[in-house]
Amino acid sequence: MKTLAPAAELPVTSALRSFPTIVLADDDPDDRLLFEEAFNSLCLPATLVQLDDGDQVMNYLDRSPLPDLLFLDINMPRKSGLQCLAAIKADPRLASVPVLILSTSSNESTIERTIKGGAKSYCIKPCTFQQLIDIIRNAIEKILPAPLSTA
Repeated sequence: MKTLAPAAELPVTSALRSFPTIVLADDDPDDRLLFEEAFNSLCLPATLVQLDDGDQVMNYLDRSPLPDLLFLDINMPRKSGLQCLAAIKADPRLASVPVLILSTSSNESTIERTIKGGAKSYCIKPCTFQQLIDIIRNAIEKILPAPLSTA
């Protein structure tokens, strides 16, 4: 398992594709750190790429091999998660990327809008570390084509 810096610092190499790539887009550094720790605790044979705003998401998708799964926050600067989701699903090259929304918002209309907009799932950010681990594990098991073994 590898954890990588934001896309602006990443070289695009075939070595990055030796494992499934999972992208987390979240502007909150504490939430990214918590996600990284939960992800690492699963000991998955996967690469985690962390991005901190919607522009970075779209730039990453434009210049990198497509990720196997994208966890997307709704409230981000520059370009919101909703704007990213709409752009991803409108682009034939990107439309197949599975997007899971991970947000603090529990607004029913926002949830409905993201699911209708093409998100595979919507998860409200959990209160406990174990709940976050479970969200990541369940998303990977349900969305990725080949199951990954967890420790």
